[in-house]
Amino acid sequence: MANSVWSNLYKDTWVEVMATRTSDHKPLLMHILKMKGKRGERKMGFKYEAGWALEKDCERIIKKVWEKKELQKEETGSNIEEIRRVKEKLNLLLEMEDLKWKQRAKCNWYKYGDKNTKYFHDCANQRRKKNLISSVYDENKRRMEGFSDVEATFRGYFESLVQSSAPSKEDIDECLVGMEAKVTAEMNDSLMKRFSRVEVEEALMQMAPLKAPGPDVLINGFHGLKFWPKRGLRQGDPLSPYLFIICAEGLSNILNFYEKQKLTRGVQVTRGGSSINHLLFADDCILFGRAKLEEWHRIQEVLKNYEKASGQFLNKEKTSLFFSSNTREGDRRVIVDAGNSIACGSYEKYLGLPTLAGKEILIKAVLQAIPTYTMSVFKLPKRLCRDINLLLSRFWWVNQQGESSICWRKWEKMGKQKSKGGLGFRDVESFNMALLAKQGWRLIKNPMSLAARVFKEKYFRQSNFMDAKLNSQPSLIWRSIWQARELVKDGVRWRVGDGSKIKIWGEKWLPSPSSFSIQSPISVLQAEAKVEELIDKQKGEWREDLIRTMFSFNEAEQILSIPLSRGLVQDKLFWGSSKIGEFSVGSAYFLQLDRLKSLQGESSREGSKDEKWSIIWNLTVPNSVKIFLWKVGNNLLPTKENLFKRKIVTEKSCTICFAESETIMHAIWECPAANDIWADKDRFPKTVLQKASEPLVEYKAAQALLQQTKQSQVRGRGDLKWEKPAAGLVKINWDASLDVKDRRMGVGIIIRDEEGEALVAVCDQKEHVDNPMVAESYALRVALDVCGELNIQRAIFEGDAKSVITAVHREAEDLSLVGFIVEDIKFSFHRRPDWQLLFVFREKNIIAHILAGKALSFKEKIVWIDEMPDFIVEDLERDRICIS
Repeated sequence: MANSVWSNLYKDTWVEVMATRTSDHKPLLMHILKMKGKRGERKMGFKYEAGWALEKDCERIIKKVWEKKELQKEETGSNIEEIRRVKEKLNLLLEMEDLKWKQRAKCNWYKYGDKNTKYFHDCANQRRKKNLISSVYDENKRRMEGFSDVEATFRGYFESLVQSSAPSKEDIDECLVGMEAKVTAEMNDSLMKRFSRVEVEEALMQMAPLKAPGPDVLINGFHGLKFWPKRGLRQGDPLSPYLFIICAEGLSNILNFYEKQKLTRGVQVTRGGSSINHLLFADDCILFGRAKLEEWHRIQEVLKNYEKASGQFLNKEKTSLFFSSNTREGDRRVIVDAGNSIACGSYEKYLGLPTLAGKEILIKAVLQAIPTYTMSVFKLPKRLCRDINLLLSRFWWVNQQGESSICWRKWEKMGKQKSKGGLGFRDVESFNMALLAKQGWRLIKNPMSLAARVFKEKYFRQSNFMDAKLNSQPSLIWRSIWQARELVKDGVRWRVGDGSKIKIWGEKWLPSPSSFSIQSPISVLQAEAKVEELIDKQKGEWREDLIRTMFSFNEAEQILSIPLSRGLVQDKLFWGSSKIGEFSVGSAYFLQLDRLKSLQGESSREGSKDEKWSIIWNLTVPNSVKIFLWKVGNNLLPTKENLFKRKIVTEKSCTICFAESETIMHAIWECPAANDIWADKDRFPKTVLQKASEPLVEYKAAQALLQQTKQSQVRGRGDLKWEKPAAGLVKINWDASLDVKDRRMGVGIIIRDEEGEALVAVCDQKEHVDNPMVAESYALRVALDVCGELNIQRAIFEGDAKSVITAVHREAEDLSLVGFIVEDIKFSFHRRPDWQLLFVFREKNIIAHILAGKALSFKEKIVWIDEMPDFIVEDLERDRICIS
């Protein structure tokens, strides 16, 4: 309709596409008058400019402007005159301009070179014009124009949308009758306590740097009148699923209450076994009951009560009645007639389980998505898995015309990790086994869940999942999960607590491969002896003399390196293929691949990582280029030599130069035709360095000038210094050092007050440690012990071991090798609510680092009080000067 020049000259024009009944060509009506009420009716809100952050006095100026109720045009308006007057600040002002357009554009900013073109400015301005709302239609189909009418229409619509249905107290009590309290006093205290500094900081860091809380809706850049929503959250809000689950508890409660009162009855898993009256999955629900009219009326009564209390309504279009095969036809008709428009359906289509006709279409159209749901509970036949892999392989190698092409590489090799020369495609059969292993792991970790109780009652009533038998006439689901039991056994390991559940021989409890179990012959103790007999429970330590007598040197060293909890809590199973001990389908998948490789006898070289692949996949180039380089690295290009090997061509000489065979190196580098392409490129590093020297010098000069006027928004690590605690607090810095060769660790602790004065310094050691995570967590536990002995009430603990600090802050139980130490640390912080744990970079933790390194040269624990050792005095004084 018009080019960018017209749009810039007439910024208030807009085009309306008009309707017509006699032609498929619709007339266009251009409006050239300004929209009523677009400007001047309301005052534009405060807009923060990203470029202001580069000014030293940014914060002071903004506060001053806010206090005087003036606009910020004086500070920003002088930028043009400043550019003309002061040449040295050119780089600064250009950067401010860049940040301004970055904020306007709402897109990813340029990464390389100067792309600040007129086209870009037009796009940024056009976005603002495109987002302008000139008019809307109200509920009566009337066209509303002008800011006031548009705002009132929007507000009226959304205000009515989020109004509460106002359930009565009686309606809510009806759903909550008989509900047991689930939130303990301790849980309630945890929920009601004040937000910690770490929680606030994490929340702020998750926000975009140029975002701030404000009005939820802006109309053409202005905010209208406020109103408060009474219900509902926007799609994607993290609170939405939690609120829905809380509401669903009401439905679950009233259904269970009706069954307890024998008003309804669910379906029994086995004769005399548990009864199930409903199942919930996200926002889907299956209700079970007897095919009796009075029971159907009671279920409808439950649903109506829930609708009144929650404001949610049953979607009858998506609701179906299912009957078992032994239900009489007459009973079916009576219940369906009383269903109030609820139709009778087929359970095969519920939750994405298609009919046989639908399966064929879905497998062809969505080849990878459909098997995932089925493979989570069923083991697919091997032939079907091979067919799916074959379809995926054909789809990958088919040419752009849809014709069959050469399959240059086996699917098994393409399924390797990218770091090992593959493309990371999943093998269907192995992934199927990993998904089934997840179900087995759930049965182990959640024995009181409904599914676990059902399987236990039916298949392993007197044992556990690991020792369960297949039994006669098993269901297809149980047969599938049972076949994944060996994979679960390979991945599960014991974490030693008090040792009462773990057999010394025959179970996996050692921290290192290959078998994770004791291989030394049975001696001294009985074959059924437990690990607890190797622990001195009074001291909470391993019985080193006994261990060295019974086991080989390597096994004894492994046992002595296992950290023990002070409380000697119960032993726990954890997933050994994960660093944090939690099961993941990915780790189970790679474990299954390793199991298959060991059976096939694959060479170690074939499965090893190659640095070149990491370099290729980390390049900042389009993915198509990476795929091309992957083909080059695997010799998969259709060169004459490769075609000759497959007997597709009769000769392998180059068709351009005829000088030698057309290999990949010849085709892309050595051929004269390739030389013409590379002619303008410098092939030697020396030439590249010489040509790069001049721009490098210019770049360094520009950076030096820029640093004189620019305060970096993110401080360099080199500028980080130790910071003193707030008044009334003590700061404890801790660190660990590790001598892997001698399997020995050192601990360094420094305690300082609010003035930076050193109060206590500690150097400690521990033998039989070769794991960095164990060393860092043990060092933190020692620091807590020291502060406990000194009866320090309010303290901040700082360390540079981010993995340990993250594990301590994680609410879920730590199932890793150091989990018991982490749980000890959590317990210490729980008892001392005025203790805080923070992560800092090494530059802020340098003295603790020096002490930890020095501790390795000592033979025993050393504590300095008031008078500090000479090797940290200079660093202490430097820190104290920096904070003064």
